[in-house]
Amino acid sequence: MAVGFNLLGPGVNGMGRCKVHTETMSTSCSKPLLFLGLLLATSTDGRGEIRFFDVNLLKLPGPGSLATVYCTGLEGIQGLLEGSGVPLPTLLGGVRVNFGAVDAPLLAVKDVRIGSNAYQQINFQVPYGSTAAPRIVQAEQSAAIPFTIAPWGEFFFSSISGSNLLAQHAVNYRPVTFADPPQAGEWIIIYGTNFGAVEIQPQSGVPAPTDRLVPLSNRIAGLELWNFRVHLDSLISVIPLEVGFLGLAPGKLGIYQLNVRMPDPLPRGPAWIYMQRIANCGERFNPECGLGLRMDSTAWEILYK
Repeated sequence: MAVGFNLLGPGVNGMGRCKVHTETMSTSCSKPLLFLGLLLATSTDGRGEIRFFDVNLLKLPGPGSLATVYCTGLEGIQGLLEGSGVPLPTLLGGVRVNFGAVDAPLLAVKDVRIGSNAYQQINFQVPYGSTAAPRIVQAEQSAAIPFTIAPWGEFFFSSISGSNLLAQHAVNYRPVTFADPPQAGEWIIIYGTNFGAVEIQPQSGVPAPTDRLVPLSNRIAGLELWNFRVHLDSLISVIPLEVGFLGLAPGKLGIYQLNVRMPDPLPRGPAWIYMQRIANCGERFNPECGLGLRMDSTAWEILYK
């Protein structure tokens, strides 16, 4: 079994889908079609007051995870501005994403033009320790970002085709696709963001270490309560998968990886992957855990047909 990571460039979408180009192993991110339609109908010259759209609510992931927001009104952004260095900068093109006392590390700020319409895209990491609502700030203007809190495990990444979730064959890191599906007994690596706290919290804007693994934390209020499970769900069975590692992808920023082993025999497709975390919070109410059994689940994402 391999625990590794060998892809992903600077753009990761926390709202909509992030897609990976399997030929170049780089990423690009697209916005929901509803947002695109509204933008083309209402945008003017893309400059002036910072504005958002009611349907374009950012699904804000937890601290350390990756997100994208779209707006109009930023000044002087030409083409793609990419963050570089360690830690990543918190200012690009005069733009900040502010969470009260802290600013978010910025992966990229991009000016996008479709015909006579324009908007700006900002890719950032939600900073650790952030508690305030986010705002976009540029010079003297600022605007609160409309958002909802994303459920735990909201974001599996998808391939460039958008047809299946982003996964690799662990033996050589080639992409898992419908044409090259996982095999019985094989280890695969699945990628996403917003899978929660980890045992060793990195500094904001700094990639996960490569000299040691950083697994998900199973603690709630200091107690070891969380149990993590990954399942393969076909039309006829639900199979719990052997888990080798759940945690931050080594050397990458805000990206989690799930190393799981396919069952042998492998059920006939189609089959979906989903992950759960389960905690018994006890018979007395715990403000950080709740009461009794607590269970969170990711969405079902198709792995193979």
